[in-house]
Amino acid sequence: MACFDSGVQDYIIAEATIRTAFPINSKGQPFIACRFCDAYNTVTKRCILTQEVVPFPETHTGHCCPLKPITKKEYEEYVQRD
Repeated sequence: MACFDSGVQDYIIAEATIRTAFPINSKGQPFIACRFCDAYNTVTKRCILTQEVVPFPETHTGHCCPLKPITKKEYEEYVQRD
């Protein structure tokens, strides 16, 4: 276990990437809303990434949502890696 008796010199920053799929209806309209996101907790009504309480999760994402839609090309490249 690390010992911090003398304090902390610095920090190493780490980040994670999550991918979640939002539905597109038969008319081609995407539905990007918290209720479709894997990071939304329906019990607490909070995003597990930001801990934000989302007022309208059925139709909107939170103001602090870190997810950014990717292009079809980026998605295809992602799928090919697996």
